[in-house]
Amino acid sequence: MPGKSSLNDGSPLAVKLSVIIVSFNQFALLKAAIDSLKRNPPSFNYEIIVVDNHSNEDVQEYLNDFFWDIRIIRNPVNHGFGWANNRGVQAARGEYLLFLNNDTEIIGTAVDAMLQVMEKDSGIGALGPMLLNTDGSFQLSYGFKISLFAELYQKTMARLLGKWKNSRRRSGGILKKTAWVSGACLLTRKDLFEKEPPFDENIFLYFEDHDLCLRVWAMRKKVVYYSGARVVHHGGQSVGSWPGAVLEYRKSQLYLYRKHLAHWQSVLLRYYLACKFQRKLRRANDDSEKQGAAAILKLLKEK
Repeated sequence: MPGKSSLNDGSPLAVKLSVIIVSFNQFALLKAAIDSLKRNPPSFNYEIIVVDNHSNEDVQEYLNDFFWDIRIIRNPVNHGFGWANNRGVQAARGEYLLFLNNDTEIIGTAVDAMLQVMEKDSGIGALGPMLLNTDGSFQLSYGFKISLFAELYQKTMARLLGKWKNSRRRSGGILKKTAWVSGACLLTRKDLFEKEPPFDENIFLYFEDHDLCLRVWAMRKKVVYYSGARVVHHGGQSVGSWPGAVLEYRKSQLYLYRKHLAHWQSVLLRYYLACKFQRKLRRANDDSEKQGAAAILKLLKEK
């Protein structure tokens, strides 16, 4: 029997899963994400909560044209992706929380498959599926704990090795403990975050998933990647062509190193980034590239 989305009417019906989607413009992507969930609903009661981060247009008017049962929270100011997700958690009624990017699409029974794994093992605190690119190819979905080694590995070998490993096991699902899973589609338990919210609100954008997963491990719960559930992630589409994205990425990375790693690793990262972006500045072909590299070099001097 298909799942039933909970109504936005104060219904006392028990909700097993709260799907939280943060939206900032990109309404067509948002509709596609919700459409995919409604075409492939879980077999239990669930709710969808859209948290709009002060988009240029009214998300309520847009969604009401297509969906009548979506719970919508409209933020008067954009304080970042993690802050918005935490507002969704405050409103959530589900036992489980599924953080879903607005540039994702659910495939088949992915949500059911993820919940089944979580329910079989109470030691799992966070779980992520295999993410696929728009063309169906493998997308990096998990990885090592943050470090300069992990940074270099992910930029070089991680995608190739991940694609190769998963191509060898097409049938069935790989269940693998890992340091982090992607926040594009991340399932966790609400009761883990009764004292503190899931996301560090000092992080505006990027690396929130790494931080959350490190905290889950600190709670003595496992973070696992499960290839038996698959979700398309149109990577990078949620922020569009926003010119500040690269700078925010590096701000969050520097913050996470300071928060979780030894001081020498932060120093090494800063040195690596300084070399990298000085080289980019010298080789920049246009003003936007020069400005982007210069902004990051300025950031490194400030921190």
